[in-house]
Amino acid sequence: MNDADAFSDNFNELLGVTKAVKADAKLGKVNEALENLKKEVKVFLDEYDQPDEVTGEKNGEIDLEELINKRIGLAQDVAEKDKKKSKL
Repeated sequence: MNDADAFSDNFNELLGVTKAVKADAKLGKVNEALENLKKEVKVFLDEYDQPDEVTGEKNGEIDLEELINKRIGLAQDVAEKDKKKSKL
């Protein structure tokens, strides 16, 4: 498994975890952090999940091919992470 495969698998697992967690902001900092994580995952998913060529619908996951297709933008996002401009 290469780095891109691992990244895709890890992101999709994180996506599944954040979908399963029902956070309540009244319950504390951990739930607040989970809500922030959910929002960040959604932003990333919206950016990198591409519509299917046939149906035009997104599948709700980031596939390896999608990462490859948007690798330049992903690399820029990673580089800008420290500058607080990143979508990550």
